[in-house]
Amino acid sequence: MTGIQFVTDEKGRKVGVLIDLKKHGAIKERVVAVFVLLGVFLTIGALAACHSTRNNVSLKTTTFVVGKLDAELQHLFISRGNGHVASVRASGNKVWVVHDGVEGKRFDWVTSILFSPDGAHLAYFAQRDRRWFVVLDGVEGKPYDSVAAETLIFSPDGNSLAYNAAYETLSGTTKQFRVLNQKEVKEYNSANGEELSCIGIHACIRFSPNGRRLAYALRRHGHIMLVVDGIEGREYDSIGLEKALFSPDSQHTAYLAQRGFEYFVVVDGAEMKGYERFPGYISFSADGKHLAYLAWSQRGWFFPVIDGVEFPEHHITGLHVLFSPDGRRSAYSIDSNGGRGQSMVVDGEQGPEYANVGSVEFSPDSKHVVYPAYDRNRKKWFTVLDGVEGKRYDRVEWTGPSSESFFSPNSVHTAVWIKDDGKEFVAVDGVEQKKYDEVGIGRVFSPDSKRTAYWAKRRTKYFAVVDGSESEPYDRVEWASIVFSPDSRHVAYIAANKGRDFIVVDGVEASGFDAVGSYAVGTSVFRENQDIPVDYADVYDPLDVYDPLVFARKDLLYAIGREGNNILRIEVQILER
Repeated sequence: MTGIQFVTDEKGRKVGVLIDLKKHGAIKERVVAVFVLLGVFLTIGALAACHSTRNNVSLKTTTFVVGKLDAELQHLFISRGNGHVASVRASGNKVWVVHDGVEGKRFDWVTSILFSPDGAHLAYFAQRDRRWFVVLDGVEGKPYDSVAAETLIFSPDGNSLAYNAAYETLSGTTKQFRVLNQKEVKEYNSANGEELSCIGIHACIRFSPNGRRLAYALRRHGHIMLVVDGIEGREYDSIGLEKALFSPDSQHTAYLAQRGFEYFVVVDGAEMKGYERFPGYISFSADGKHLAYLAWSQRGWFFPVIDGVEFPEHHITGLHVLFSPDGRRSAYSIDSNGGRGQSMVVDGEQGPEYANVGSVEFSPDSKHVVYPAYDRNRKKWFTVLDGVEGKRYDRVEWTGPSSESFFSPNSVHTAVWIKDDGKEFVAVDGVEQKKYDEVGIGRVFSPDSKRTAYWAKRRTKYFAVVDGSESEPYDRVEWASIVFSPDSRHVAYIAANKGRDFIVVDGVEASGFDAVGSYAVGTSVFRENQDIPVDYADVYDPLDVYDPLVFARKDLLYAIGREGNNILRIEVQILER
């Protein structure tokens, strides 16, 4: 038709129209209506084009059989990031380890299977002919009469391995060694009343966060001391750990100690003020410059001690002091009004009293602070952001086991899970999003803080809600699996339909499997009425939550899955079209 010209984009798609009104005067009176409607359609078209760009990917799936769900399988271990898998298998009187599908040697027994934090190395203890040794990446170490199974540990950077081992002498004494990188660096003898010891779960040997310092416990003639960098500390009746040992910057140490009826925190070898009961919950600021812990008052409650300054009038309820990321601010909750209410203390200033307050959080840039509070009169929860109360709801939450956060990475945006009047929804920057029967939030914001994602349920179907738009309906969306790529261009998750699990990237489904992620290998895998245990966490964080779907790089995903009796490591490569 003459007088009408369509406007196309660089790919030839029609995104607009030009009309010569001189040639089409008959429709002049309809032009306003046309352009109003055209504006609507062009807006929708522009959004669809943006969305199709995100969908403009193809997926290449590669699988590796890393284990068999059969009678020989005894235990399964998965490295952080899902990049590597090890299994313990047994047949007859022999036991062996299979690492990424490659079988190791047969032994009489194996124990303490451990991946390095980066997943690049695998170590464990093995026994042959009553002698014990470490096996590191398939290579056997020096044999000993015994090893301390709970002491095997990698440094955080994965470059060092340490453990305790021992010989029995002909005289009946025991020689113990601290072994570092397959070298005996220190000997202790029971003839001298010496014994290498532990100070709690996973606290036999500790590396500093930078991997350059080492600490361990030593008993001598009934007393215990901490040895740091080879230097023995003071002797105590007992020592313990409550979170802290090395500071995040690796420059300082802090632990609990007891001598007689006096208890104190020991910081860099110096004893702080003593108390009649054990202090606890030691925490360093992220920069390592500030230290907080809790002490018992004579009235029988915990109060905070921050950088040596006591706040005995504060009955702390949150059981810890939170420092801001820059280390300059602090916050904690206390009982107020004789225990009839609670308040948040931020930077030393006590805030308003509420019936109850929840966990406090600082923004990544340390400029903002938020916590949930409960209105007893209205029986509603709300957020308190920088001292300003938000709208009341039946429930508000944002913290949990999957590292959820109220703030976006750039500290500009906020997201909170809400339940009200029987419906659940998310509020982003205070704006309520669509309401559902159920909503689950994990890491809501993308790394660049510009995008959001979470799952939702309506009646019997689940959706991934990405940037406010629903995915195709599924029988299940695994809430902990929703993850953005490092460059924020892609979003992926695990979904299920008709008994098959799929990895979905930007709305595109990869190959289906019997199970993927937590439904393939949760805390156990099921085999003929028997649960086979599965371990993910390393000694640095025994409660670390398993990430069922991980970006190894911006265009590559790792997951663990199952097809029949085959346990699979799944790689999904994202190819831009």
